[in-house]
Amino acid sequence: MLFRSKGYAHNNSLSPEILEQGLNDPDKSVRSYVAKHPDMNEDLIRKAADHEDKGVRGAIAERTSGSIPEDVIRKLASDKEASVRKRLINWSSGSAYKKMPADVLDQLSKDKNADIRAAAVGHPKATKEMIDRAVEDKNAQVRFNTLNNKNLNSEHISKLRSEE
Repeated sequence: MLFRSKGYAHNNSLSPEILEQGLNDPDKSVRSYVAKHPDMNEDLIRKAADHEDKGVRGAIAERTSGSIPEDVIRKLASDKEASVRKRLINWSSGSAYKKMPADVLDQLSKDKNADIRAAAVGHPKATKEMIDRAVEDKNAQVRFNTLNNKNLNSEHISKLRSEE
């Protein structure tokens, strides 16, 4: 197969057709490299966001080069795999993290996975309402991550102290 060499997947002048082939390479690490490739166009990013391999979907969530369409951010925020949602919210240098829609961030702050809730309330765009919920979260890490948020107020701090 064309992508047997991971170095080839890092070639900065690959056509969309070649990149699409790379998304289906038998080697999952090659698929992940290709998903982060700077020449991935929006159509390929959308296809990769639907890929059966959670590693490919997670690599899209972590993309730092180029942009990620908002519909893809929304899709990944609802991914069945917590690891994909976590990569979306944890990757602070990623395109999705930087342009996270407020309603998607709110959705992630209510996620059933505590690591995802904790990351969401640590996001710079987390709202006061998200912090209100988080300071009363049953998970200590979620409560702790509120300390990194600019919307934390004295009432929140009092609630956190009463937990001690």
